[in-house]
Amino acid sequence: MRICRKILLALCLTAFALLAQAEQKKVFGEYEVHYSVIPTSFIPQDAARAYNIVRASNRMLLNIAVRRLTPEDPGNETAAQAAKVAAIRHDLMRPFELEFNEIKEPGAIYYVSDFPVLNEELSRFKVTVQVPSQPVFEFEFIKKMYVDK
Repeated sequence: MRICRKILLALCLTAFALLAQAEQKKVFGEYEVHYSVIPTSFIPQDAARAYNIVRASNRMLLNIAVRRLTPEDPGNETAAQAAKVAAIRHDLMRPFELEFNEIKEPGAIYYVSDFPVLNEELSRFKVTVQVPSQPVFEFEFIKKMYVDK
């Protein structure tokens, strides 16, 4: 159990460090949807193995976390929110539906999907997030992918 916690901590620290570098989020009322795309080679081997993430120089990881604003709790600005997450990634030729794994830890829930890319490939993502009792949140973004050499 201690190994799983260490692996989870390593994965979360990696995700948070990358989010802090270039925070990407969309706000839908009282909900924030944070997202990032990183090379899977950034994920520690133990964490990748524990969460079935394929580490390779030509693979990326889409990480999505949903947070609910909590003005009634001044000690916490946001709280982790469970959601149903789906995404389609379009390359220059065709769309690919991404499959997400849910990673839960105290105070955080992540939805992650890894996928192969070509060097300098331009990808367009269409993301949908369904929070219980809320309308569907949708957004798109474009990211240029670089293979880790």
